[in-house]
Amino acid sequence: MDELCEIAGKDSYEFRLMHLENERAKDVIGKLREITRGEKAVEGTGIGIAFSRYKNSASYCAVAAKVAVDTKEGTVQVQKCGLQLMQEK
Repeated sequence: MDELCEIAGKDSYEFRLMHLENERAKDVIGKLREITRGEKAVEGTGIGIAFSRYKNSASYCAVAAKVAVDTKEGTVQVQKCGLQLMQEK
């Protein structure tokens, strides 16, 4: 998904929101965006996001992880993780 975002010239949140019609899905991704708004990726780090809908409509989950990559050692370390969950109303 992130490769598609890069090709489209959109950030990860904007790209996902552009392709969703479900309001609950948009809400959970939007709330995660608010949670992570202050996080900045510097050289050697990155912020990845993921979204899932469980059992089609019961629960929505979006998660973000800020990671550091050591290319010399070939390791990835999670620096921070955030979660937004919306259950069936």
